[in-house]
Amino acid sequence: MGLGNDVFSGLLELRGKNDREARKKINDKGKDIGSSNDAALQDYLVTPSGTLQHYDPSTGEIRIVNTEMPKDASDKNKIDDIKQYYGQK
Repeated sequence: MGLGNDVFSGLLELRGKNDREARKKINDKGKDIGSSNDAALQDYLVTPSGTLQHYDPSTGEIRIVNTEMPKDASDKNKIDDIKQYYGQK
């Protein structure tokens, strides 16, 4: 549980260097971002906070597609404003 439930796995390891170029270099195939980069396939994530997110390995861009997915009200660790985490606010 925690922040990792609301972001693509592999991002927490960036420790503050969460930008497009850093994301494109993640190669851990056991993580969402690393698997996407390795396969050169776009990836999607639906979170307990109710966001649908999209990752494009060719650009390293993560964008929030929708913020109105059903939320998991029982998740005490949910993030209400995921845009801040991705530096989009």
